[in-house]
Amino acid sequence: MLIETTLAASTCTTQKGNAAVGGVILLAIIGAIALFAVLNAQARKQLAVANAELAVLRPEYSRLRDAWIAGTSNQSSAPISAGWQPDPTNRHEYRIWNGYTWGDEVADAGDVSSDPITGPE
Repeated sequence: MLIETTLAASTCTTQKGNAAVGGVILLAIIGAIALFAVLNAQARKQLAVANAELAVLRPEYSRLRDAWIAGTSNQSSAPISAGWQPDPTNRHEYRIWNGYTWGDEVADAGDVSSDPITGPE
């Protein structure tokens, strides 16, 4: 009877230990899934910003590529000078160009305002 009681107590303790280990493993898996979900959301946000920037750059790239292929040396293949230029997003009449990047300042019918080149997120 003493051996059976000891064996039953040992089995109960082992089952509790196994349940605790299983619980820890389950929490680790849930934590990993949550971490990957957060990282995925951040990556998707960065991808959306990159796609918005590409939407602005693609027309300019196409224009420069076509000019390069055609071998023209006319004004259309010259670098864009800094200042007010037609808005590449077509959301406004003009957008400020600093010679390297598009700025947030835009103009419509002479009224100057601000509109980020990437648009609202």
